[in-house]
Amino acid sequence: MEREIAELAQAPAGEAALKFGPPAAALKAEIAADRERDRVLRQKLAVFERNYKKEIDGLYQKLGEAKEELDELYEEKNEAHKAFNDAKSSVEYWYRMSNCYLGNRGKEIPKSRIFGLSQNDLDHYKSEKSSAAKTIARVREEIEVTKDDKVRYFTEITALKALRQRMFDLKTEGATASGLKSAISENGSSLSKREARLGAIEEERAAFLGQLRMALGIPEREHDVQRIKTARQAFIQSFESGASVAKRKEQHRREWHARHSA
Repeated sequence: MEREIAELAQAPAGEAALKFGPPAAALKAEIAADRERDRVLRQKLAVFERNYKKEIDGLYQKLGEAKEELDELYEEKNEAHKAFNDAKSSVEYWYRMSNCYLGNRGKEIPKSRIFGLSQNDLDHYKSEKSSAAKTIARVREEIEVTKDDKVRYFTEITALKALRQRMFDLKTEGATASGLKSAISENGSSLSKREARLGAIEEERAAFLGQLRMALGIPEREHDVQRIKTARQAFIQSFESGASVAKRKEQHRREWHARHSA
């Protein structure tokens, strides 16, 4: 029955598509064009709404600050390298003197100063060397971050200048912010009307299709199919219920006893 209903429903569906399909398709194409026009107009308007001087000046200030920061970081890095090398030389000198005067090959000597040497001196030099190494590593990371900032600022400045030139070009073409806003409003009104008309066509199509299906008795047939499915499902659920299973077992037991006691 379901296959018959599906075949029967093809004719009204085809007739409705033939009657309402072309105007609906034309409206959908016009709606798509309106939406694209809205996107382009808003994109142009956004070009007029930027404060290019303020944004570009702000980026140039950040770029200058980044350059100054880089100079300071490079200076700090040089000083850290000098401190590292000085501490390294002091450690090496301490070991040379230790071997020369005490012959202990760098083994720990008393904390007190002997021949101008002390273990505290060595610990101090090593601490300075370690501190300088950490400073070098930190400054290197900060330099890379600041370099990336410089590149980003420069890229943003270039993009803003290109966008500003786009604004000049649009003005040359006769575009203005007020004109674009007016065009967006008019296009939006046109879009709303077309969307409303498309909605009306869809409602007309649904009503028309409903009438054709009603004339062929399709809703009644679908109702009958659903009623049969519901009854079948209810029967299956009842058949598989615990009470039904117990009842069948009891009936089977009685029949078995009746057959074997005869």
